[in-house]
Amino acid sequence: MRKLFSFITVLSVVAAVSRFTARAEVAFAPLATVNVTNGIFDWRLGFRTMAAKRVLDGKYEDYATGPTECRETEELAGVILCMSYRQLDMNRIFSRITTYSEGGTVPTGTVIPNFTGTAQKPKDGQAQLYENELRIGYMLTAGHDIPSVAMSEFFTKVFDRCNAGERNYCLNTEEREFYDAVYLPLKTSGKPFVIIAFSVQSTWVYAEVVSHEILHAQYFLSEKYRNVVDRFWNSTVSEEDRRVFVRTLEDAGYNPNDAYVMRNEFQAYLLQVGKEDKTIDNCTLVTKHKTTTLFVPQAFSDRYRKPLMDRLTDAGVPPIQVH
Repeated sequence: MRKLFSFITVLSVVAAVSRFTARAEVAFAPLATVNVTNGIFDWRLGFRTMAAKRVLDGKYEDYATGPTECRETEELAGVILCMSYRQLDMNRIFSRITTYSEGGTVPTGTVIPNFTGTAQKPKDGQAQLYENELRIGYMLTAGHDIPSVAMSEFFTKVFDRCNAGERNYCLNTEEREFYDAVYLPLKTSGKPFVIIAFSVQSTWVYAEVVSHEILHAQYFLSEKYRNVVDRFWNSTVSEEDRRVFVRTLEDAGYNPNDAYVMRNEFQAYLLQVGKEDKTIDNCTLVTKHKTTTLFVPQAFSDRYRKPLMDRLTDAGVPPIQVH
């Protein structure tokens, strides 16, 4: 299969892998790939073993952080799957970018500042909202999906504010390492990409996280896939069921006014692994901004999962499933 980043030299691989000696330990392996359908278990097991051995050998420079490794997926060129050892490590890299990309308790396109956790002056309402958004994202989010356009916009705006002297908007250590080791090599290609992420230590089952996020990547990158989903949502899902789903996602912290996000989340929650014969429930308790259970009646899944799966398969863009 054609790979997007084969132009990167072996020298750059050595340089990227050497970043495991840095504090946040973010690495990009541009000549390695991961098979999402059948290869996540082994990659995760090897990564977990490596990280645990390093801890036992006392080789971490900072015990508060662990490694993150990013690889291109075999199934979809331009989709980069990043695996962090700890969920918090992953969220220190991606929470602010995800908030910018899809919103939450703040509107889409909002750049929220970093917070050190040290004593600060009394906060106004907006500052408190930003801090709550970031803290909840750090603690609860189990996976990320970010298209390159949103990521590029985020970094541009962050650097603008940081260079203007707003230091609390500057990149944190983990974001900086990701920017240097992963984002810049990908940006050099000049081609669109999507970053998806999960962690070894997680509040959610890894197969469901990766399945959910790779489905988002399909929606981002495949116009044919996206068109099938959009037509299905608009013409097959009843108006009442659309209202139920949007209201449910709103209760779980999503932005109900972003129709693109609503359609994308609809297909990802409906088609992800683990939902074949189950009601769609408990999905966003650990992934979004409120401790609200995402509950959609069993009939919703019964009515729509197989028909949407069949339409996508018939169109030649079957949803990728994780085993």
